[in-house]
Amino acid sequence: MPDETAVLAPNFTTDPYWWDAAPPATAREALPETTDVLVVGSGYCGLSAAAELARNGVDVTVVDAEALGAGASTRSGGMVSSGQKLVIGGAVKGVDAARMERLLADSISSYEHLRTLIAEKQLDADLGVFGRYFGAHVPRHYDRLRRHGELLARHTGVTVHEIPKSRQHEVTQTDFYHGGIVIDEYGGLHPGKYHRALRRLAAESGARLRSHAPVLKVGPLVDGFHSVETGRGTIRARNVFFGTNGYTGTGNPDLRKRIVGVRSYQIATEPLPPELMAQINPGRRMITDSKRAGLFPTVAGRDARAVRLPAGPLRSAGAGGCAAPSCDDAEGLAATRRLPGDPLLERQGRHDRRQDRPYGPPRRHRLRPRLQRQRRRADDLSRAPVGSEAARPPEPAERVRQPGLS
Repeated sequence: MPDETAVLAPNFTTDPYWWDAAPPATAREALPETTDVLVVGSGYCGLSAAAELARNGVDVTVVDAEALGAGASTRSGGMVSSGQKLVIGGAVKGVDAARMERLLADSISSYEHLRTLIAEKQLDADLGVFGRYFGAHVPRHYDRLRRHGELLARHTGVTVHEIPKSRQHEVTQTDFYHGGIVIDEYGGLHPGKYHRALRRLAAESGARLRSHAPVLKVGPLVDGFHSVETGRGTIRARNVFFGTNGYTGTGNPDLRKRIVGVRSYQIATEPLPPELMAQINPGRRMITDSKRAGLFPTVAGRDARAVRLPAGPLRSAGAGGCAAPSCDDAEGLAATRRLPGDPLLERQGRHDRRQDRPYGPPRRHRLRPRLQRQRRRADDLSRAPVGSEAARPPEPAERVRQPGLS
């Protein structure tokens, strides 16, 4: 039997690569007795809300079940865009034209807000707007990408360039794709650094940040306050804001039952030689493809690594974990990171110690057969050792994503 761990680097770790530069923070100070707004969840959503509230004079406290920044916000690919998921991803269906127009306007304004916030507050987030290349995984996908590009240009105002396969080397030195499109206005940032910058912004604005305080129960409004039970005591809050997404626990059962998470994987190689990265990605664009199991090389900090997401085995074990579009020149590179599973679900299982499954208690409603199969498969994955045959993830199901970070 071949040694399946041979593709792993000696310093292999399951910690996100982004944590090297900006690890999660611990804040175990005592909880206040009262607060105007209790923000549950210290991801981008919770921290942004807290910073805005505090800046406007509201007494606000942020609590998180684990370390500040230990969740999905610092585990993404760091891509930033506007409207893509709404226009071509099928994330929103069955809405009238007027509502879709409002959703698109919100998506575009959220992206502009991100860029303006980073610039005005001088946030250290390594934001780079160098464009994104969408490669056609098979020839028939090229025409579909061209149509998607036309829709994006029409509805969101982005600049789209059609790149036939004959010109693909202008974007990336590979023949793996069959042409594609480049969107100039899309970019990427460092998820860990951006989260650290938001933590600082919220704290400097006056918000209190507290880690390792899972919200267990929110009581009804009595005398103007909710009594909120946490793992570190009780706090009385006039308002409670949940920004927990897939981590939502017993503190908000109505929200929790509405969420079905989907696992995804990220794999980072060893640092790539500068000349190789210059071939793979001369324009430092974000690169993805027309499959749901996308891959892209990214530059972060002082070194360059190939990162693959969201799901699927390495394309070639002989490539040593390389996820670049063409691994011919990257033989021998080892995988240094593997984040096993979607943290939204994997870590939710840690919050609910009563469960031996990563999805919390059983739901009363029945899932579609496809999702049932994926959940059973995900359970197997969560117990499988790294590098085993069983640890190869399934193709992801359809998901709903917020515009902005991918």
